[in-house]
Amino acid sequence: MNNRVPYLEAIFDALSLMYKHRKMLLYFSPAPLALSIATLVLSHMFLAEASFFTLAIVSLPADFMKAMLVIVFARYIVFGTLPTSKNPDPEMMRQLSAGVLSYVTVNYLLMGGLATFMWLYSHSGATEMETALNAQQEIDVNPEDMLNGGAMFGMMAMLLLMIWSVRYTWLFIPASVGLSIRAFYSRLSGIIGSLKILMMWFLCYSLMELLRYLIIVICAAVTGTPDIQTFLQEYNVLRDIIYVTLGFIMHIIFAAASVKAVQMMYQGDEK
Repeated sequence: MNNRVPYLEAIFDALSLMYKHRKMLLYFSPAPLALSIATLVLSHMFLAEASFFTLAIVSLPADFMKAMLVIVFARYIVFGTLPTSKNPDPEMMRQLSAGVLSYVTVNYLLMGGLATFMWLYSHSGATEMETALNAQQEIDVNPEDMLNGGAMFGMMAMLLLMIWSVRYTWLFIPASVGLSIRAFYSRLSGIIGSLKILMMWFLCYSLMELLRYLIIVICAAVTGTPDIQTFLQEYNVLRDIIYVTLGFIMHIIFAAASVKAVQMMYQGDEK
């Protein structure tokens, strides 16, 4: 497989596909999006002090519905057909199930890795040192002595593991279209492939962050709040709706761009 990941071209193609098939996406999106919004709003209301594990369990139904939409759209990009409830093909149903399970599992494992990284950071001593320095307090000991060496090593190891594992955010592609997973990853370079996929994700994330900022600025102006922070505190439900909706769109963009990038790389092999 061609090692070049045309992430910019793939993202533009994904946006074009989403616009072209907007009616289909608007038809399938309301249920998973509404469930995602309701889950976050209710979690903030009743589970504000809940653990990461509890929040992950509560979010499972919404994440499975979102994954189903992502996988259906990914298969539509590849095959041009939608699954039907009339005489469903057993192989298609197996691929759909494999795609959904792999998509949710990888995302939860990466979130767990991020939570572990943040836990190690909170126990590394870096937080206390940063607080003291920001408060312009005199530190009686060497700043390096404030750091927990074991936690710092764990942070670095977890960071490298997470970067390498980013390549598995594409696991849903071979799983959902019937490709050999082993053959797929044997042809996708390791850490370099992960960095390129991470770049694609960062571009999608940056696009959504810019859009989120513009929407919040407009909403703050319309509601007459003096600044963005005040708006985010006073209109927390509207804030959650904006965050979830844009995050939902980003998942679809990244998945579609990933599928297009893989198609381009395989087409490069055929030339």
